[in-house]
Amino acid sequence: MSRGFFVAVAALAVTGGAAFAQSAEEELQRCIFRCLYNSPGAESPEYNQCVETQCVAQDSQSSSVWQSTQLFPDNPPYLDGRVASASTNDGALSISYLCGRDGDSSMLLDGQVLRSTPVLNGREHSIRFVVDGVSTHWLGGSEYEGALYVAVTQTHPLLQAMMGGSTLNIDMPGYSTTASLQGSADAIGGALSYCR
Repeated sequence: MSRGFFVAVAALAVTGGAAFAQSAEEELQRCIFRCLYNSPGAESPEYNQCVETQCVAQDSQSSSVWQSTQLFPDNPPYLDGRVASASTNDGALSISYLCGRDGDSSMLLDGQVLRSTPVLNGREHSIRFVVDGVSTHWLGGSEYEGALYVAVTQTHPLLQAMMGGSTLNIDMPGYSTTASLQGSADAIGGALSYCR
């Protein structure tokens, strides 16, 4: 696995996550404005119910919807590949699967939670991935510049389970979290088909 591949994943996770967070925040604001427009006012029960049922529920789901992005070799991070990514339900961790046409294939776990807990200390970590409470996969993750990199082949059963599942649980020393797999079949499947 090349160092450039890790740098590419890290750069994409940072920039892609920021763009996704901004668009989700903008959509939340638009939803709140729609509720205000379609109600008697901000003090009304209709407005409060609309915000609670449509905007808050939508916002908690939007943080974990999988998206896919193409990488171009002529632009930073100078890699020909695709990345599929999402955030955990608590928003504290981003999960990315990246494959390159040169055969590179890896997952990246990144987020402030990794830098603020004893998870990272420069050594190999055993990470448990559980899809829908049934399919369990133990993988080793290596710390690199504040993130955890997990080498997976393009045919690894975890990727297949994620594409067919609805919930992903991630357990590692000092931290456990859950992510929705909504949209993962298209996002991960698109990355895999581009790289094969």
